[in-house]
Amino acid sequence: MSDFCLVSDVTAEISQANVDKYGIRVVPMTFFLGDKEYHQYPDNHELSMKEFYEGQVAGLETKSSQITPA
Repeated sequence: MSDFCLVSDVTAEISQANVDKYGIRVVPMTFFLGDKEYHQYPDNHELSMKEFYEGQVAGLETKSSQITPA
């Protein structure tokens, strides 16, 4: 058993292959683009990076919530 574990939030865009290979634990998060709430999980992204940045370019406000420690 390791004395440590690698942890990242979902915004790092780490490939599933690397998550599996290195045993990385990925923390999901919630964010807002405009007035809509999105949930990002390691295996399910409700909004692509392209759509996110297009929203920012269009002037939509972006906010995120604090990630809750487990």
